[in-house]
Amino acid sequence: MKKLLLIAMAAMTSFVAMAETKTYTDELVVTINGVSTDPQETTVNVEYRENGNINFSLKNFNLGGEINVGNIVVEDLPVVHGRRFDSFLFKGEINITPGDIEGVAEEDYLGPVLSPIPLKLAGKVSDEKLYVSIDIDMMDTALEQIIYVSFGTDFPEVPVVSTQQYTDDLIITINGESTEPQETTVTVETLETGDINFVLKNFNLMGEINVGNIVVEELILGEGHGYDTFSFKGNLDITPGDIEGVAEAEYLGPIISPIPLTLNGKMNDDKLYVNIDIDMMSTLGRIIHVSFGTDIPATYTVTYVIDGETLSTEQVEEGGTVSLPEAPEKEGYTFSGWTGVPDQVTDDVTITGSYTVNTYTVTYVVDGETVFSTEVAYGEAIPTYDYTPESDDRYTRTFEGWDGEHYDTMPAHDVTYTAIVSVIDAINKVGADADAKNIYDLSGRRIQRITKAGIYVVNGKRVVLK
Repeated sequence: MKKLLLIAMAAMTSFVAMAETKTYTDELVVTINGVSTDPQETTVNVEYRENGNINFSLKNFNLGGEINVGNIVVEDLPVVHGRRFDSFLFKGEINITPGDIEGVAEEDYLGPVLSPIPLKLAGKVSDEKLYVSIDIDMMDTALEQIIYVSFGTDFPEVPVVSTQQYTDDLIITINGESTEPQETTVTVETLETGDINFVLKNFNLMGEINVGNIVVEELILGEGHGYDTFSFKGNLDITPGDIEGVAEAEYLGPIISPIPLTLNGKMNDDKLYVNIDIDMMSTLGRIIHVSFGTDIPATYTVTYVIDGETLSTEQVEEGGTVSLPEAPEKEGYTFSGWTGVPDQVTDDVTITGSYTVNTYTVTYVVDGETVFSTEVAYGEAIPTYDYTPESDDRYTRTFEGWDGEHYDTMPAHDVTYTAIVSVIDAINKVGADADAKNIYDLSGRRIQRITKAGIYVVNGKRVVLK
């Protein structure tokens, strides 16, 4: 039972999504033979289908408030999604159905009597706004005229902030046969929103059939690897070109528009590559493939990092190899190499370099002889060495400290410390300490200075100096 309930809820959710309808109320103006009616407040419904397409519904349409035409409904219209609005375009025959105005019988509606009627519909829609133009071709009816209908006001144009032109070879392929490359210029307009307009003017087939201008507006840019991408799939109006001597009526594109068209492109500052498939199966019985420029290879960012900091970056084409930079010298360390180096670059990659700390020798020397030596890593504390010199009967030795520059931590070089030892000869010590008037030899003779070993009387005490 629970499973059945879940299925029912899912079905209801799907139905709600499929049946989402937005209602727009705005002014509708009808123009016949260049004369326009006063704006009349009208309601139009746009129903979003589950497949992403829409149903357009203008109910109880009438001419000048006098002639009841009926319901204009166009179903399953493909939508092209944009940043500011979604757009849709239709050209074909439709059956106008009777309306439901109270007191008006079905047979009193003109549309069903004249149907099917050729109709062209172009629209832009957002959550807040709908703009639609409808051309109703009644030239083959008793009315012998085209009725122009507009609903709402057009979305304002986005300012163009920069324009760039690309000149490259354009090749047309029809039924597997390709033309010779022809030098062509394509213009890309960058808009204030960051979107672009793609403009291919005066496109022609094999230099013989003038097609017109292929202009696709407000294409959203996507970020690729080393380039921006853009795409379009939908119906497109091809407009007349401006080739000198060619009348507007001689351009094929406007005659057969709207045309299903698929466009995919890549661009950077230097290069543009575009593929266009123009579906003319319903007119010429073929699909025309257009290519402009040559493909732009993907490039990826290689980042070199050492000690958590970015050393440098480089751009490498897909399948290429990296160019390892020279690592900077680092005091007290030896560069040990790079890790994460790919054989071929297939994506953005970070390559990390590392260092190995160096060790240096600390040596303690007493009388040119080494009394202590050890290896110490750079930056580590330097070990101390305690030294006490030995004295004897003849010499008195006193440690005064270590000679050498003092470091708290190990520098990036070997360090040698030499002991400073003061040595005092015992004879000189006695001579220096005693009053010269109180030194006598064993014969009792007073002497001024002791110059050799022997037995002396110093300050009344016998002293033996060896």
